[in-house]
Amino acid sequence: MSDTKSGDDKTLSVTPKKTLTLKRPGMEQGTVRQNFSHGRTKSVVVETKKRKFSLPGDKPEPAAAPVSVFTPKPAVAAAPVVQEAPKAPPPPPVERGGMVLNELSRNEMEARRRALEGSKVRDVEDRQRAVEEAKRRAEDE
Repeated sequence: MSDTKSGDDKTLSVTPKKTLTLKRPGMEQGTVRQNFSHGRTKSVVVETKKRKFSLPGDKPEPAAAPVSVFTPKPAVAAAPVVQEAPKAPPPPPVERGGMVLNELSRNEMEARRRALEGSKVRDVEDRQRAVEEAKRRAEDE
């Protein structure tokens, strides 16, 4: 084995990959430092559009439509659609009074019933108080 290099090495070298970019007309690129939590920052490339100014009374020129390389194929005639008889509308949803679970014990059911009765009584009393206060205010005015 020799320690000297021979000129006929068959190693391949590749240049580092560059990002693919397209230069758009009317777009400018710039870099911005993006800040993250814990003091991290990252340099980010941003693109800004140039604003087009027009004077009042001037008609803006219509923008040129982008040229499409892809041309859609004409649609193939579809098979005729057979319409079915209209179905009956679904029954209206049943309204539930509340979230009652079937797996409650007797004590829990009783406690829930008492709480509902208590809230109904309080609602009736609140309505009566509101009516009485409205009458008092009407008399005072």
